[in-house]
Amino acid sequence: MKRGFKAVQTVFLSIVLSLTGSLSVPICSLAAENESNDFVLERVQEELDSLNEQYSPKVFISLDDTLFTNEFADQIISMDDEQLHCYLESIYTTQVQNSNSVQLVQSIEEPMRSSSSARAAKGDTWTEFTTVSKECSVSSAIPSIGICWINIPYTASMKKLSSNGVWYIDTIDVGWSYQTGLGVAGWSQSSSSVEKGQYETYANITVTGVLSYGLYGTPLQIQTQQSFLYTLRADEIME
Repeated sequence: MKRGFKAVQTVFLSIVLSLTGSLSVPICSLAAENESNDFVLERVQEELDSLNEQYSPKVFISLDDTLFTNEFADQIISMDDEQLHCYLESIYTTQVQNSNSVQLVQSIEEPMRSSSSARAAKGDTWTEFTTVSKECSVSSAIPSIGICWINIPYTASMKKLSSNGVWYIDTIDVGWSYQTGLGVAGWSQSSSSVEKGQYETYANITVTGVLSYGLYGTPLQIQTQQSFLYTLRADEIME
């Protein structure tokens, strides 16, 4: 009976040792893979730190570890230092070409100075005042990579000239813009400005902010600084 028990023990111990030996290879392989992935991330991050210093604030790129893939690791491992630098810098330079690009809805030439505007400058009376709240939109399709628009809320104070009954722009207050439509990038406004035309017949509204998106198939997260401009006419406000 004891011999039978010892035989069972021997068989059981052999099975355990066999399983332990078979499991040790995947565990070691997994540890080696994690170490390799950490090395890839550190290598990319070092290059990003250098390029961010060079291209920020126009373009800033960070890493999202949760989006790391073996395919990306294999791609980076296959590159030497110069190839990695050129690969990452090409992403920055591409973004710079599209960053700070003001999107013009229309171009308005400064009109010839009319007699009515000349009289207004000399103290002609304003017969009516009103406030209008609306929105204007600028296409953000190219930098946002999609079919989308930046919508800019504004409130305009308008005044009508007694001599010709024409409405002119007094002041414009710009609200916080937002993006609609389908696009890869998300929009976040940081500032806005308004520049009125000399004769108050139009005003240039500019909103500046950041577009953020991930580069497909990589853990790279890109932020680009963008400005969008809308040329707003006085008669458009009063339509």
